[in-house]
Amino acid sequence: MAVEELVWDMDGTLVDTTVVLPAAFVRAVRALDGPAVDAGQVVAAYWRGTPEVILEHLVGRPLTVTETEVYYRELEGVEVAP
Repeated sequence: MAVEELVWDMDGTLVDTTVVLPAAFVRAVRALDGPAVDAGQVVAAYWRGTPEVILEHLVGRPLTVTETEVYYRELEGVEVAP
């Protein structure tokens, strides 16, 4: 049987993302010339919604699609524990 769709949960339910996700946001904000932020500020912004919305909030300005992809590039190759 071929897999036609895949759902991946990245909120800490299936894999432990408590360190890698905030760190990716911190690096992305820095790469986008945003203000210095730390993991606590990132976690406090989770209620805002999607990564794109959170990233715009942390950077402090509207972002283009290309700019929001910076966050996802920061996640490429990270290792997490189940």
